[in-house]
Parts: sequence; structure tokens; C-alpha cells
Amino acid sequence: MPRLLLACLGLLGRVYGPLAKALPEQARRDLERDGLTVGVVRTQRPQGRTYLDDVAAFRTTPPDLAGVPVTVISGGLPGGGASRSTRRLVNEAHARSAATASPGKHVTAARSGHYVPFTEPDLITEEIRLLAAPPAPPS
Repeated sequence: MPRLLLACLGLLGRVYGPLAKALPEQARRDLERDGLTVGVVRTQRPQGRTYLDDVAAFRTTPPDLAGVPVTVISGGLPGGGASRSTRRLVNEAHARSAATASPGKHVTAARSGHYVPFTEPDLITEEIRLLAAPPAPPS
């Protein structure tokens, strides 16, 4: 059943409900209130039409990340449409992307597949905290 129809019927939460159970209570309420609406699905549809072109443009003209601290977080588990070999290839690509930033860091979420924000939100929170922390003074 198409996502727009599910959203119109108020049933999209049933599809994503099992994933949302892993979220903290406030995040789960935010997702249910703001992330599963008809408006969100309508916004995602045109984004989806240009996604592959956007990925191709990113590959040929990647952003210059020198001097921009970047952390790329990859799921460590296959699943959600990704086989072990696909997961390995994606994570290798993520590591290469992180290496182009200065400083760049690649983190593997060992207990997650594609939906790291749902399965390891604390890992994401910690990495954001580290990125936002003021730099240590030189010793």
C-alpha cells in the first residue's frame, strides 16, 4: 500500500511503530506527531524523484570538507534490504567519505542496520556532543 494512502488513513504509524519503540518517549511522540503526516510524505515524494541524480552529482562533485569536522555513522548489521556484502561496501564508502573531511571520523553502530537513529540514538547523541564540544586547548 503506498505511503501516501497510509498517511491519509492515519496508518503510517503502524508501519513504523515497531522501529519507533526503540526511541526515547519524547522522540517517539515527535515522530508520531510530525514525521508520519501526509505533508511529510508529500515532501518526500519529489525528493525521491531526484535522489539518484543527487547521488550522482555528489559523487562527481563532492563537497570540500577540509576544516569541517564530520562524523559518518554506519550501521554494522545487514538487513533492511542490505546483505552482508552490501553493508560492507556501504560502510567502506562511508569510511572513505569521512576520510575526506578534516577532521573526519567513521563510527560503526554495532547493534544497528539502516535505522541507526531508531536503534542507537544515544550513539548519535554522543557523536553530536563530541562535534559540538569546544576544541581542547593545545598542550
